[in-house]
Amino acid sequence: VKRVGSSCNATFGTRDAVLATVTLSFAPERKIYFSATTGGDYDGPGIESINADGTGHAVNTNNPPVVVCSEPPLCSFEVSASDAQPVLSPDGTQFAFWRNHERDAKPDGIMLASADGGGIRPLTNPQGREVDHSPSWAPDGRRIAYVHYSGDSSQPQSLRVVNLDGSGAVQLASISGPTGTAWSPDG
Repeated sequence: VKRVGSSCNATFGTRDAVLATVTLSFAPERKIYFSATTGGDYDGPGIESINADGTGHAVNTNNPPVVVCSEPPLCSFEVSASDAQPVLSPDGTQFAFWRNHERDAKPDGIMLASADGGGIRPLTNPQGREVDHSPSWAPDGRRIAYVHYSGDSSQPQSLRVVNLDGSGAVQLASISGPTGTAWSPDG
């Protein structure tokens, strides 16, 4: 387990195989946010929270399955979206996370929600095959840094920052293979 600022990464598995990597984010009131699948078999992972003493478990975001029919009546349930990488705002009132749209043409991007999971809205606006992931809050809570992938594997990814209303997105650098972002405590 490695802690960086208000979040930490935990990797679960054996010496020979990694089973899962989970990002945990800690709220000022000692609440832990995490990504998990606790619904039905085909529910996509959502963001959940629990008090540090093990009480108050809540499902903050939910991704119900979709029905996919290749040739009716041959239909199946499939995951619609997956939510991961939750990071809590410095004041604990909201969290940012990455939404991976599994079944539709929507690009994968950074979302914002209130601490209880209400008011979910997109923060970034990726297009086509672009993917925005790995959000982290500025210490003052006014901007979020993230990694942007253009959808072209021959191009490097970029490190970007954006204001909380989605405006002012700025590319800071092009980087080969970034896997996450973190702000220094002094911003």
